[in-house]
Amino acid sequence: MKQLKTRRSIGIVKQDPIPKEYIEKILEAGTFAPNHFRTEPWRFFVLTGESREKLGPLFAEITKTKTHDPSTPEMAYQNYTTWMT
Repeated sequence: MKQLKTRRSIGIVKQDPIPKEYIEKILEAGTFAPNHFRTEPWRFFVLTGESREKLGPLFAEITKTKTHDPSTPEMAYQNYTTWMT
């Protein structure tokens, strides 16, 4: 839990596999996260190997599309922060 509370994004992802026990602990902690329904209806999917490698480029393409579409919240936020500076 210490790692979750003190983590910082650094923009670099290691290729080392994460032990299954760590993933299970993180997912268990996530099930206790608050939500607007107060019922904890969380569902998680963990992808490894080939499935994970296929998903990365797909998410990159979706993100690229969303950030270039002015009607998306991502682009609205980017425009807002640019305007504020």
